[in-house]
Amino acid sequence: MVKDYDIDSEADFKEWKAAVSPYHGFDVVYARVHMYPVNDNGNWHFYVSTHSYWNLDECLKVVVGLSDAGISVELGEVAHILGILKETDYVEITPYAYRYMQGDNISSQTRLPYADEIDKYTLKKIIANTEWKKIEKVRPID
Repeated sequence: MVKDYDIDSEADFKEWKAAVSPYHGFDVVYARVHMYPVNDNGNWHFYVSTHSYWNLDECLKVVVGLSDAGISVELGEVAHILGILKETDYVEITPYAYRYMQGDNISSQTRLPYADEIDKYTLKKIIANTEWKKIEKVRPID
């Protein structure tokens, strides 16, 4: 519990940080916008990150708000975020779309709409602009 730590103790803070880092202890926006202090060669700043494209706007609001208030802040996942903003990232089409940024320059996922949700022209346009991956054969280990 937080009340068990001395809020003025750097050692207690480090102990608390180690205890909560694998969980959501640093969330400032529900589930996946994290903020925590970093000491870089004696200089403190906040590190703000997200692994979710669905709340990227909230992450950016936190960074801009801190910066505007004159607080030193570093934004994490810059390569993924720039890919999204410049529209140079990939959107993975999968039957099981999830909200977290993926590897391989994939920033978000979606599923194709059902046939009754989309017209043929749009569907053909999606297919024409899709980079198709080879389907991997999956089999049990011998």
